[in-house]
Amino acid sequence: MISMRLLSKTKIPTDKLLHFLVSFALMTMFYSFSREMLASIALTLVIGLIKEFRDSHNSVQEKIDDLLANFAGIAAFCLIQICAAMIWDFKDF
Repeated sequence: MISMRLLSKTKIPTDKLLHFLVSFALMTMFYSFSREMLASIALTLVIGLIKEFRDSHNSVQEKIDDLLANFAGIAAFCLIQICAAMIWDFKDF
């Protein structure tokens, strides 16, 4: 488990790193159950959007930054899956 102390020592704000990690984790969970990349992306995006619209205390720029961190987590998962498929020649990707 990643400790908050480790997160606080990075140059990336803790909130943005958590958005990245949660989006990555959601993608991992959804894709492991469905094996459908587009459905996993859509579900993760919808959850991120709903969360941001419910955050009334964030400014517009903070919401955009949070969404970008969400997109980065999704993109990182997709990139890892593509690389894994190429390396191990997965047929179900």
